[in-house]
Amino acid sequence: MDDSEGDGRSTTLQMHLTDAPGDVTKANVLIDSVSIVGRVPEEDTTIGDSTDVDVSVLSEESFEVDLTQLEGEVDTLLGTLDLEAGTYSQVRMITADPENFDVRYETAQDDTAQANLFIPGGEPNGIKVNFDSPLTVDASMDTVDITLDFDAGESFIPRGRDGQTSDYNFKPTVQATVDTIGGGN
Repeated sequence: MDDSEGDGRSTTLQMHLTDAPGDVTKANVLIDSVSIVGRVPEEDTTIGDSTDVDVSVLSEESFEVDLTQLEGEVDTLLGTLDLEAGTYSQVRMITADPENFDVRYETAQDDTAQANLFIPGGEPNGIKVNFDSPLTVDASMDTVDITLDFDAGESFIPRGRDGQTSDYNFKPTVQATVDTIGGGN
């Protein structure tokens, strides 16, 4: 990673998770780890996928969260990390097998039922949340707050008519918002 400041200071990174409202009535998701990924310099053609670059792990401790309880201004802290100066391109959340999720939906009879989840395209290698533009962290920043807005309503898609199927595709829709305290970006 590019440490252009070179003074060895680090910035505190705080990562939060929240949820946009949706029709899913319960969405317990098991997250195994959360990381922030360094940006590959455009001129460096020796590095392949972003999995080959600096990854700073915020949390390797599994935790379960009901996304529907995080709507509006409510969020939960995923982790805190002393982050080196550099440029970062994405956040990665590794989830457990969706068969271990507890996702419920509202039926046509105004009841709730357990959803059967499927992952289109095979097994996931993590939920990758790219920043709209690269996040540059420098020594003048005291804190960088990243909020991941996990849209449960857009992430669990019925495989049939609403309220008439128990089969859902799991296609995570997550947006990142970055706020800094005490510096640029």
